[in-house]
Amino acid sequence: MEGDIVDLSRRIRLVQRQLHRAQRGRDDVQRGLLSARTASLAIMVYVFSGHDLDVAAEFLAFSSNVKAEQCNLEDMRCLVERAYIAEPTPRIVELMSDACLEKRSVCMLMSAGLFIAHFLLYQWLCEQNCKCGVAPSRLQMVRYALSVVPSDFPPALQAKLRSRLEGPPRKQRKWLQSFRKAWGARLGTLRSLPFTPLHEMQEKAVAFFRWVNGAFSSADKLPLVINMDEASLAFHLSGVVGTVLSTKPFKRVMPGDRARLSHRRGNVTYMASICSDPAFNKCLPQILLGNANCFPKRVLVEVEGELGPNIYAWRENSSWNNRALMRRYIALLCDCLGEVMQEREVYLVLDMASCHLHPSVLKLAMKKRVRIILVPAGMTGVLQPLDSHVFRQFRAKMQEGWLERKSATDDGQVSLQTWFKIVNDAIDAIVVSKSWRHAFERVGILSSQSLISPKLLKALAWESCPEIPNKLPAPGQAELLQQELLALKRQREDLQKAARQLSTADLKALVVAKEREEAAVAAARAEAAGQG
Repeated sequence: MEGDIVDLSRRIRLVQRQLHRAQRGRDDVQRGLLSARTASLAIMVYVFSGHDLDVAAEFLAFSSNVKAEQCNLEDMRCLVERAYIAEPTPRIVELMSDACLEKRSVCMLMSAGLFIAHFLLYQWLCEQNCKCGVAPSRLQMVRYALSVVPSDFPPALQAKLRSRLEGPPRKQRKWLQSFRKAWGARLGTLRSLPFTPLHEMQEKAVAFFRWVNGAFSSADKLPLVINMDEASLAFHLSGVVGTVLSTKPFKRVMPGDRARLSHRRGNVTYMASICSDPAFNKCLPQILLGNANCFPKRVLVEVEGELGPNIYAWRENSSWNNRALMRRYIALLCDCLGEVMQEREVYLVLDMASCHLHPSVLKLAMKKRVRIILVPAGMTGVLQPLDSHVFRQFRAKMQEGWLERKSATDDGQVSLQTWFKIVNDAIDAIVVSKSWRHAFERVGILSSQSLISPKLLKALAWESCPEIPNKLPAPGQAELLQQELLALKRQREDLQKAARQLSTADLKALVVAKEREEAAVAAARAEAAGQG
């Protein structure tokens, strides 16, 4: 016990000294003072990087642990220039020959070369992550790191640096682990970001909010807002993260999840519905849409009495939604609401799927006095309540129930009847029983955008929501927008028609003509250069 206390005290003192040295280094850099070792390393980085002042400045900022918001790279460049000028010329010349191996510390030389490789790798990684949308693999990282080993580095040290990367995969992973720890990287996947440009997202959001505010302000009765969206449900939930038994030292153990191919590939469409008034959530239809293979008649008869009163299983030719099923859904929705249709102004929020926009669907909705509000394309993740708030909780609940039922079986097989019960319980616990009014408020549909979530504001790069008028766009503006959309549609159809009429020979002729044109331009440039 006493020995442990002594050891702990020693470690605390060691950490305190390290913190003190780091703080002293930051203070020295901020005052424009460099220690002899730091100045020497900065000069090495400057010389071996091909006299790149930015790399040397980044080295000073990195080695002194100066925070990004407190770091002024221009000051760092001045410090490097000052140190380089103060360094005797013979010592700088030494770095450009193999003599540096005899007169300089090999450890310091390797530190400078390693930083250059790390920094160039970090820059490339930033470009891959942020511009290309790629999380490079181990082989890609190692290949690029080998390509950026400083060419001005002494050959012996180049070979030593390369040996750390050209070894077995385990050695490469260890090197990459130290790189990730030093540069704030991690093993993982990139999150998906919206493809729509920011200014277009802002314009779409403002237009959507204006339509919503205008529709609600013109309503004669209290609005009842319903959101319907489709989600794909799998019969077999693969890839669930949990505890897996290692095969060592018991090599006879063979962990695995056995499932039929039809269950792994089979999916059902769930047409989910929620509304802004929790009193009517249980009235809304929740539809499971499957084909003949997914929903055998025998199973549907068995589970018919076990599903909730508002849950419907539709057996169709396809598991995909279409315009006929949308018309059927709207008719069913009106039947489920009953007298509510006379008491409230019903709004149905849908995305821009083609089956939602078919003229027959819109005509039926108008006939049933259901007003359609369309979420702009590319904005459903932030403006549609089901996508932004509901589906994630629903899938987590379904996964929880699926794991419990699967672990309780003898052979680990979940029957279709059991699967229906799992889905039924998840719908009842999450979609039906919870109040989702806050979801409509957080995406800006209700409360005149006064309760928009910080997540939505961040996605739109707004500090606060701009003032949105409570009037629908003028008829002239709507007509102009419709004309522009029709013109774009005709242009796209013309281009598709022209592309279909082009034969393979025509395409080859176009390629040859393009190559000849490029060759003629290159020859003209060469001739002009010769005359000059």
